[in-house]
Amino acid sequence: MNIRETPPAAAELVAAPAQAAKPMDPRTKALLEGPIVPTLIRLAWPNVIILFAQAATGLIETYWVGRLGTDALAGMALVFPGMMLMQMISAGAMGGGISSAIARSLGAGKRDQADAIVLHAIVINILFGASFAAAPWAARAPRSRPRSPIPTLSSAAMCCSG
Repeated sequence: MNIRETPPAAAELVAAPAQAAKPMDPRTKALLEGPIVPTLIRLAWPNVIILFAQAATGLIETYWVGRLGTDALAGMALVFPGMMLMQMISAGAMGGGISSAIARSLGAGKRDQADAIVLHAIVINILFGASFAAAPWAARAPRSRPRSPIPTLSSAAMCCSG
């Protein structure tokens, strides 16, 4: 006698809910039961292309600004941390969180909640965009006093920041 054997009554109880469930969408079934590596590649290639395009854009911009001289590159270096912060908040933190919340709401069948999340996301992103656009102008020094020990660096940074 094997004590690990599942009694027939328990097996019937486990199988009954699976039979009563709705049929699974073929795309969902492919995600859950398909091969892992081809599925990941199929899902990831759009993001890989976007990341490649963004990296190429940054490289090309740096090349062209570098042709203007070291002052222009130094101004770009001053602006770079704020620009990266803005991009990571929009794409990573806020974008990922909003996408996740909307997906969970739609997956639970709560369309009204997903619509509310979209509305709140638009408002939050408008506020973030306005604050990032206003920050360089609020941080600049008045024209009556020197803005930086290196005036060309300060003006290059203001030029690069918007």
